[in-house]
Amino acid sequence: MVGFDAETIMMKPATTLREAFQATNPQQSLGSGDPYYVDLTKARNSHATVYMKQTIENCGEGQYSPIVLSGHRGSGKSTELRQLEQALGSSCFMLYLDVADFLDPQDIDYTDLFLLVCRQILESLHEQKGTIRGPLAWAWNEDLCMLAM
Repeated sequence: MVGFDAETIMMKPATTLREAFQATNPQQSLGSGDPYYVDLTKARNSHATVYMKQTIENCGEGQYSPIVLSGHRGSGKSTELRQLEQALGSSCFMLYLDVADFLDPQDIDYTDLFLLVCRQILESLHEQKGTIRGPLAWAWNEDLCMLAM
């Protein structure tokens, strides 16, 4: 039995490294509020989510601040981004994209990546009935986004 703040999950504790590995899935990121999430900011001496939230919120209209979040597979990058999404609420547009779902990771060109990101942004905004303003508006209105498909 493993206890967490909001709930208790009934599971047999792993007794071997193999059982512990099989009980986890490093390919799956944890959603915000997931009972398996453990806040490691004190152990890492890092407040990445807080820093990213402040950086995004403090940008003025038309200003951008590039943020790079890197780490090895399974290190919690997607989980941190989901925590950031919850912290920002509806004030920002978030797009999750696993390039391997759409492109061959062994054969990616920067133009392929650019077109994929554009396509996914436009599709996501369209599905959410979001407003597309500025230079992207003409592309959507003229159906030029079909070029990315």
